[in-house]
Amino acid sequence: MEDEFDLNPDALERNVCGCKVCQVHCAVMPSFLIPEDVVPYMHATGFFDEASQGDDAETVFSVEDLIPWAETNLLASDGTYVRVPDSDKVVQIPTLVPASRRNGSCVMFNQKSRLCAVHEAAPFGCRMFSCSMDEYRAKGLSSFAAARLAKMWDNIENTEPEGVSMEEGLYASIWLELDKSGHKRKRTTIALRKKVEKAIDKIRKEEE
Repeated sequence: MEDEFDLNPDALERNVCGCKVCQVHCAVMPSFLIPEDVVPYMHATGFFDEASQGDDAETVFSVEDLIPWAETNLLASDGTYVRVPDSDKVVQIPTLVPASRRNGSCVMFNQKSRLCAVHEAAPFGCRMFSCSMDEYRAKGLSSFAAARLAKMWDNIENTEPEGVSMEEGLYASIWLELDKSGHKRKRTTIALRKKVEKAIDKIRKEEE
């Protein structure tokens, strides 16, 4: 069986649907980033100036340098609950999510045009899921993302620094700093999912 941790997120087919149902998450519950999203998201949201373009971001800035950017563009979320295989134990996996407005919509979501300002660099949780996706694929993608994030936090806790990738180090450092400074998603994932379901049900009824 292929190691789920070795899957390449860039090789997965992204969602291209922009219907009202898919936009509910943009307007109600901005989704999550995985470690590989961090640097592209930094580029898309203007962190890098022209003199610091490039993929080797680790040589360009320190974690302290990017915290003001992170506080504007991201929030620390307590994440989602995941059941441990072959066990009754449930663990919570912290995630980074796009910052939101007071009404809950993503700061990157233009409420007039209904378009995403960072569409090409949209986070994994935004770009990979759609309303037309079958349950099997949706669960598979969710499992992949949860496994990737679980592996990252395990690496941070149990691996020597040289064994942690630059993307993992950035992700964890940003989350920890945002959590410490109170830049957190206020509502729980469970509460937001219920709000999403309610909004989608309303759209479905209007379309009948």
